[in-house]
Amino acid sequence: MTLTDSPRQIAEHVRRLAQLELELGVREVRTKLRGLARTAVFGAAAALLAFLALIAGIGAAVAGLATALDVWVALLVACGGLALLAALIAVASLRSLGGALPPVPTRALEEARRTIEVLKARNGHGL
Repeated sequence: MTLTDSPRQIAEHVRRLAQLELELGVREVRTKLRGLARTAVFGAAAALLAFLALIAGIGAAVAGLATALDVWVALLVACGGLALLAALIAVASLRSLGGALPPVPTRALEEARRTIEVLKARNGHGL
């Protein structure tokens, strides 16, 4: 190994390290985006099923309430129940969304920061 080989090897190691950090970041973002997509699909499926169930349930509830109350009161009660259910589903969706956002490679960025600190410590000064 000659004196001129050492800077080349260091440059190659730094290039490879940067490449691996970038690769790690891309994989982390992809994983988070997959989680976000999964959340969206599950949320949409739940919303559709809830909508279909509510259509059937509204008819039954209004028909049952209409036997004891005026029809307009029965419809008003059913509307309030639907609003409450919609609020609960919205809260569940927002909680699920919080874990998926922001789609930033936080682990990769932290690893890169630690790597830079180690390199600086070994050199005794900046890169």
